[in-house]
Amino acid sequence: MNEKNLMKTKFYKIFYPENGREIMGMVSHIFFQLFFAAIIAQVNVLMFSWYDGDGYFAAMNKVTILFTTLQFIPSLIASGTLVVGGNLIGQGRQKEIPTVIKTGILVNIGICLVIFAIVEAIAPMLLEFVGATEDPIIGATFHQFPSELDFVSKYFRIQFVQLMIMAVAQVYIASLQIIKKQKHVAIGAIISNIIDVTFIALILYVFNANPLLTSLAIPLAALFQMFYMMFMYYKYYYDKENKASINLKFAKETIMIGLPITLEIALARGCMFAMNGAIAGLPWETEEIKNSFINLHRTIDSINQYSNAFLQAIGTVTSIMVAKKIGEQNKEEAFRTGLNAWRISIYGQLVLSILTFALIYPLLLGFNIPTEMIVNYGIVMFGVLFIKYLFDTVNMTLLRALWSVGDLWTPLIVSIFTMVIGMVALPWLITKTFTGEPQMGIILIYILSGVDPISRSIIYSIRWFKKKWFKHVKLV
Repeated sequence: MNEKNLMKTKFYKIFYPENGREIMGMVSHIFFQLFFAAIIAQVNVLMFSWYDGDGYFAAMNKVTILFTTLQFIPSLIASGTLVVGGNLIGQGRQKEIPTVIKTGILVNIGICLVIFAIVEAIAPMLLEFVGATEDPIIGATFHQFPSELDFVSKYFRIQFVQLMIMAVAQVYIASLQIIKKQKHVAIGAIISNIIDVTFIALILYVFNANPLLTSLAIPLAALFQMFYMMFMYYKYYYDKENKASINLKFAKETIMIGLPITLEIALARGCMFAMNGAIAGLPWETEEIKNSFINLHRTIDSINQYSNAFLQAIGTVTSIMVAKKIGEQNKEEAFRTGLNAWRISIYGQLVLSILTFALIYPLLLGFNIPTEMIVNYGIVMFGVLFIKYLFDTVNMTLLRALWSVGDLWTPLIVSIFTMVIGMVALPWLITKTFTGEPQMGIILIYILSGVDPISRSIIYSIRWFKKKWFKHVKLV
């Protein structure tokens, strides 16, 4: 082989993803579902950004920060179900999956019920942490409330009912993803999102009713999604001859796998929540300036969901495919599957991030963000996140692969250190010590928070390539 062909072969081995068509076939349905959901979320934010002279915009962003922080909770058992189900498929034990699902639903409802009661009780305190105040909503003229805190507390408590509905729906969703029926998951999610945005539009712009009523949109959409997923589950799994039962072994396996995964996600969301608190805690000159930058921060984060949707989709597919290879007792193929998913995630994330970056100015302008803020701060803030998300390709693929093979607790310990330092300690250090303009303080917080994804991506990739996870592999 001549030198040119040798170099071509090396290039091919390093950069070309094997099984790319199979991986993308599964990713595309999930990505389309999540991308559409991101669009709907954008429309919801957009409606509040223009409603009543943007009076409720800042208040809604504070509610959304808390809601998105806690939205992961129903995935506790669902994430464990994906891995256990994929493992069983690899062993040819498909008939046991209904038992895994029934067991998972009961466990998930019990866990979410406890969390629901605690969060509902302390919601006002959590909302105060991200900047909600006892003052009236600035600029609002319609449907006045005693205070911003009063409005956001009521809004969140109604909206958070979604938790209990999704405790059931997420497990049914996992059951369909296991057998590659992502098309139905996408259909159910898209219709539920249309219900969500239509309901909010009717309340705000057709009936001009109390904006508090829009808090019902997400629970109603989730209720539809739950029934649709339940129907599709019984379509593919119902068997008169093989009734599902409760299995304590599956309950234990699902919790043992799902718990560290959920703790990792909870840690990430909790640290992000703390970072939002640091941003709100900067020495802003006025409440109005603070709210305008919270709006900018939240809008940029929301726009980022377009490109982040691809990472979430490929993360789910990585979990399923690697778990299946482990069920087949093929560790080398599991290794290559994780590596191929990482390659694809880099290419997909790079393309989507570039496209979003090219549109960031008109997108922010469309959300009623002032031109001066976009030019001076918004583009820089988005640029920092552009780089951070490239490193998150590791955290959404190789980390998911580590979870699927049973390497659960070491990544969690790593994350505790990197996330607490990068997303909590350093941002709050800026908040407490920075003496310059708070507008520059928020950019510094963005930059320093990059310590977390960069550190984790290096550690996880080393762990995957050195195959230290081989010793954790086991069958369900």
